[in-house]
Amino acid sequence: MRRLLAPFCVGLFFMEMAPSPAQNFMPAKAVRLSCPPMPYVFDCSISRMPNPQFTSRCFYVAQGKSTLMRPDHRMGFSNEIVGLTIDAGMSVTGTVTENRTGQQGDCVEDDD
Repeated sequence: MRRLLAPFCVGLFFMEMAPSPAQNFMPAKAVRLSCPPMPYVFDCSISRMPNPQFTSRCFYVAQGKSTLMRPDHRMGFSNEIVGLTIDAGMSVTGTVTENRTGQQGDCVEDDD
């Protein structure tokens, strides 16, 4: 009986040593992106989990209102006015493209 329990006990030991999924959780990074000189502002919640494109969210901010943008699952977001592509590196940056004109601008984290 002792020989049968030994592999089972070793397996339990390694299960206890492995980090649980809750220990690996990293909260999303909340950022405000501004795109000077273009007049666009975005509030984003960028996931720090694997495959952040599926769990990140961005809101278009205009005239005191915030509207959720549609994700495209390539770290891009869009609405009827603009498209936004996010680079979720150490500091979050992005590129905004106006749908009507095709004009592009670079977006950076706003420190305010």
